[in-house]
Amino acid sequence: MKGRVVECWLLPLLQVVTEADLNAEKAMRALIEERYPAHGILGEEFGSTRLESDWVWVLDPVDGTRDFATGTLTCANHALIVDSSV
Repeated sequence: MKGRVVECWLLPLLQVVTEADLNAEKAMRALIEERYPAHGILGEEFGSTRLESDWVWVLDPVDGTRDFATGTLTCANHALIVDSSV
């Protein structure tokens, strides 16, 4: 399985974005916004919303995108929630 690259730029580092990155983050955001509408989200692909919220989700939809894009399946999905009131 190989991810289809939809965006790539070279400076400052080789950055790759695949359809899987975009679709995974969209799905993660939709689930969070449906279940926890007051929570904030900081995502790798689509930026941030409601960072002033006590609870903020940090999303990295495909950690290891370059490997995923080349067919090396050493990648993972990450979602972390932070209680900023502590």
